[in-house]
Amino acid sequence: MFSLYTTEENLSDLCLQRGNWYNIINNQSIVYVSSKDGGEEWDINNPVLINLHKAGISIEVENKLADDIKKDHSKVLKLDNPVYLIDIDEAEAKKIEEEYGVICKNIKKSDEVGISDIGWDIDTSDTSKEQSWNFFFKGIKTPLNSLVVIDRYFFSSEKNKTKSSLNETIDDSFYNLSEILNSLLPKKAKDSVVSIVILFDYDTLADEMGFKELVEKVNKLKKTINRTYAYTIELISLNKDCYRYKDTHDRFIISNYFLVKATHKVKAFRRGNLSLVPQSLYFDYIFSKGIKPGEKSSIPIITQDRILNAIKDSLKTSKNIILHGCNGKESEKGNFIIKNRLLFNS
Repeated sequence: MFSLYTTEENLSDLCLQRGNWYNIINNQSIVYVSSKDGGEEWDINNPVLINLHKAGISIEVENKLADDIKKDHSKVLKLDNPVYLIDIDEAEAKKIEEEYGVICKNIKKSDEVGISDIGWDIDTSDTSKEQSWNFFFKGIKTPLNSLVVIDRYFFSSEKNKTKSSLNETIDDSFYNLSEILNSLLPKKAKDSVVSIVILFDYDTLADEMGFKELVEKVNKLKKTINRTYAYTIELISLNKDCYRYKDTHDRFIISNYFLVKATHKVKAFRRGNLSLVPQSLYFDYIFSKGIKPGEKSSIPIITQDRILNAIKDSLKTSKNIILHGCNGKESEKGNFIIKNRLLFNS
């Protein structure tokens, strides 16, 4: 789920440079452009664009969108997970990124987008690295407006279980969620633009806390996070009877332009910079690897799409048995609307 919008001329230039953008473009099924002469079709005499067309990449002309964005910044939300490379004042582009959490750059800054930068991974048993989400997420180059935390055991407790040397509890869940949000939520944003989903299985903690109480407690975490704008936190519980339940087993933190995979649990740390369990945490931008011809790695966006599509299918098919809560209020079963843009199509 990714959209590129730029000018016809810049699309040609990006392809001619044969860099990361060329590789990203060649992995798309569609790109959006404003045409050179303002017409309804792209230049069929441009050999670069002809080659893209022959390769099966659809070029769709959207002449009004750039002007619409300049008049009303909220129009950047029209496309899914977009990158806008347009003729725009750099200060205005920066303001759009801050307000709406999407990538918007002046054409001259096309190389500063960050979605193909190399990611990183950390082994939580490595004592030379700080054991915290703040350290792990430091230095991210892309904005965000949506976040999906996926771990069916995220709120489960291993209290009184010998396999957990640190005797972890649900308080560790609240701590990790607070640290993740503190590390990732933008410092500035328009009200009601940013949305977070925690996807888990309530059956893993049903004996410890009621769903309504859990929804209320998670919403109270907002008081511990220093943000001045309004944002949404949704809880979604999928159980074993839900469609595609098995396809949502892996542990991920997914945002617009990156994803994190935890090999054991997203509830990774404890106060005092302690690791709860030895594991590996992997960070990738959506095009960090796999975009070059012959490269063995899969492109991270393939994983992002796979997981999000599984969740969307589950929400659509099993809505009547899914537990949902939003901003501190439990929803009536089967009667809720997902706010998170990464899951809109559900």
